[in-house]
Amino acid sequence: VLQTNGATGANLLALLALVEPGDHVIAEYPTYQPLYEIPRTLGADVEYWHIRREHGWNPDVTELEKLVRPDTKLICINNASNPVGAVLDAKMLEQIAEIADSVGAYVLCDEVYLPLENTEGFKSMTDVYDRAIVTNSVSKTYSVPAARCGWVIADDEVSDAIRTYRDYTMICGGVFNDALAT
Repeated sequence: VLQTNGATGANLLALLALVEPGDHVIAEYPTYQPLYEIPRTLGADVEYWHIRREHGWNPDVTELEKLVRPDTKLICINNASNPVGAVLDAKMLEQIAEIADSVGAYVLCDEVYLPLENTEGFKSMTDVYDRAIVTNSVSKTYSVPAARCGWVIADDEVSDAIRTYRDYTMICGGVFNDALAT
């Protein structure tokens, strides 16, 4: 678990650590814009995985199966969804993990709108997939946006790359922010 400058900083660091020019990235759409614009800015080929009204504002897994390619490096999702608030259930996360695993892709899941109510069915992407990268912060769910305290959870390889980028973007977290997050 690496502390970052909010979930925005966590997402940026994860994307910097993973995405290179020419990579294939699939991003849930619409969602938090940096989850598809930063990979595009880094030179990735970004395809949208659309959320659908007829699926309760969730994406359709069959569409993801059609979008994924042998060279897909990353799938970006937002759970709960920004802007609509839909929550991907454990079954959907497991299906995403299975599809990602079939090509060795990572899944970046921004969980900044983690639900506070009816959480019995909620699972973090890290609970279902070894190549998950999860970001979160105290800003939304815990209503402390001024603290700018976020975090990223990833495997050792990605975490080591993130540490290097973090040295150039924030060096370390603030002592007060760290105490608040703890």
